[in-house]
Amino acid sequence: MKSFVVFVLKVSFFFVLTIILLKCCDSEKTNISFKAAAGSIEITPSENVIMGGYFGREGRSEGVHDNLYARCLILESSDGKHVAFVSLDLIGFLRYDVLEIKKELGNNIELCIFSTHQHSGPDTIGIWGTLSKSGRNENYMMGIRKKIVDLIKSTNEKLETASIYVAQASGNGLSVNHRVAGEIDETITALLIKGENRNIATLVNFGCHPESLSGKNKLLTADFPGYLVKKLEKELGGTALFANGLLGAMVSIDRKTLNLKEKNFEVAEKFGNEIAQRIIASLPSAKLITGNLTVRKKVISVPLENPLFQTAIESKIIPASEATSNKGCVLTEVGIISLGEMKIMLVPGEMTPGLGMKIKKLLNANYKIAFGLVNDEIGYIILSEDFSLPLYKNERIKSLGPFTGNIIYQAFKELAAH
Repeated sequence: MKSFVVFVLKVSFFFVLTIILLKCCDSEKTNISFKAAAGSIEITPSENVIMGGYFGREGRSEGVHDNLYARCLILESSDGKHVAFVSLDLIGFLRYDVLEIKKELGNNIELCIFSTHQHSGPDTIGIWGTLSKSGRNENYMMGIRKKIVDLIKSTNEKLETASIYVAQASGNGLSVNHRVAGEIDETITALLIKGENRNIATLVNFGCHPESLSGKNKLLTADFPGYLVKKLEKELGGTALFANGLLGAMVSIDRKTLNLKEKNFEVAEKFGNEIAQRIIASLPSAKLITGNLTVRKKVISVPLENPLFQTAIESKIIPASEATSNKGCVLTEVGIISLGEMKIMLVPGEMTPGLGMKIKKLLNANYKIAFGLVNDEIGYIILSEDFSLPLYKNERIKSLGPFTGNIIYQAFKELAAH
């Protein structure tokens, strides 16, 4: 009898959810001016690799807990502009690699490639190897780039008429800022992309370090973003992507909320599922996105004041080219995507919530969100006036230098003014 009741409840839940989604889509069918498509491809290393995320973790990975993926969503606006959002289950993806991909795709598609920043995957930056040898496996990186190119091309061939909806939920209690108490962007934002008869994709944005596992873990895993997208794909259909947000210095999972003391896979599963459930609960309030799709980007030059990064680039532990490193500076980019009444900040690293919220005040939009680790991973991004504070001691080691935050702020200010 109990199992029958559970079955009835599950059927009722999916029936109600279907009605909500159909109502959400049928209530406003005007101004549909987008096409969309989505897909994914596995990018799990085929052999044991040096893992990124924790210094001091010895040896290579010792197996796979769950597979890593590249997930792609392409939007096409009525004027023919294409934007490819690509989410990677990686610690980071350098501008060096993004530019290699761009060479293959040309200028017809705007790239927005972002890493979930999970800490139990391959070293894709190079700094978790040794002082004399990069932790990057270049054959693996070449393979990832090819897979991303193939994924974008194949996805772009499947575009169909689509409507875009935005829903927001509270992330209250899910995360904690270990540096500045209470300085957190708690908003969970989801874009729901609907085709005529099905969900095409769900893109979720929330800022929090995927560190459910400690440095002792030797199994490759997508961490909580993997559980999050799996839950959404099961219950909503389509392809789900996760874009990390204002996670820098130092926003992590609040395990007290989950009633869990130790870092483990249970933390990853519970946290990912909790975010998914909050998104699903927010869908009745989803709003139709109408208007134009525009992308504005700016390449910036940031002085490289970190001697460790300087040495790593000079010794080719971190790969570089004239387009990414020149005359003692790192070249990276920031951007703003305008999607109707929404503006998305494209941040090339791990920005502090304080700085991120300061930039949001520059944006004129009903919905303001930030994607972190987009088209680069330059480390922590901290305002210059806060850079020397004792509480950011660990973050300074993983930052380009004291000018980074203010240069990026000024770049966003210029972009926001147009």
